Amino acid sequence: MNKFWTTIFLAIIVVGGTWILINQDRIKEAGGLSEFVKQKLPANNFSSDGYVQNGTQNVPFQQASRPRTLDSPSSAIGGSILPSASVGNRIRIASFKLAGSTPQSNPALSTGVIADICRRHDLIAFQEVDGHRPGWLDELTAEIARQSNGQSVYKHASDHVRVARNEPQYAFLYNAATLDLELGHTYTVADPDNVLIREPLVGWFRTRTVHPTEAFTFTVANIQLDRKHPGNEIAYLGNLYDAIRRDGRGEDDVIFVGDFKSGDRALKTAQQRYGMTWVVSDQATNTMNDAQYDNLVFNQMATLEFTGNGGVIDFLKVYNLGFRDAMAISEHMPVWAEFSASEKAR
Repeated sequence: MNKFWTTIFLAIIVVGGTWILINQDRIKEAGGLSEFVKQKLPANNFSSDGYVQNGTQNVPFQQASRPRTLDSPSSAIGGSILPSASVGNRIRIASFKLAGSTPQSNPALSTGVIADICRRHDLIAFQEVDGHRPGWLDELTAEIARQSNGQSVYKHASDHVRVARNEPQYAFLYNAATLDLELGHTYTVADPDNVLIREPLVGWFRTRTVHPTEAFTFTVANIQLDRKHPGNEIAYLGNLYDAIRRDGRGEDDVIFVGDFKSGDRALKTAQQRYGMTWVVSDQATNTMNDAQYDNLVFNQMATLEFTGNGGVIDFLKVYNLGFRDAMAISEHMPVWAEFSASEKAR
């Protein structure tokens, strides 16, 4: 009997030692064996607003036991209703590139998942909204209202040029209780020299949760760069930033959101030349979890309202989706960032 337990004990030592050897680099990065083990254990470290703390970032989280339909908000976070979009004196902005066509299988699930993501944020910039379903954005806002028991009112604005041609379009979806969108300053950037493969959709917003004299005002440029030559268009971001600043508002808080078709390393030039910074670094943003495309980019000296919180929502894991259902929604994961609702002094 003693020989048996001795054998078991030695086997445990061998297996454990092998595991530590294999993971030695990641253990060192984590700051030691105990910290590495903590990171591998199931996360229960919820913050007060329903977000999980992930390092220095907050990552939206729901338990993985979600069923294949979203019949009730009570299925979120162990039975509790999801937090509202506005969190104190902050707003959350997200970008989500969709599949470009409405899923044929289980469209109710797809719309339910997207609505559930949207109501965690104050502003969502969509790329590749199905141009053959002009009423889909109305369906989405109705689903958000249903999930929030009628307590959330979201509005939307889209790229009317592409709507008319039934092409995949840009769109903004925003919480009308926390943000105002000045419709007179929603426009498609003119590009007579055809520098950009798709002209950005631009919107000017103002927060509503603070006094108007203190409100954070900002411009969002919804973009999707050239898949074949993204570097050429990234090099143009500084010129685009200046053009948008001269659109009549004089707004220096210009936030580029969308599909950059490349990772954050490609943004180094924009950082060096134009003082740009970004939210997502060294992290995949596609559903396959093997490449980075999506981000939020802004001038680090101008947009002091960024709180430092942001990240990627792995909605496949968050909603316990099958791979086919996830791909029907998008090949991209949403990315998000948090900003102060109050304008910061320069």
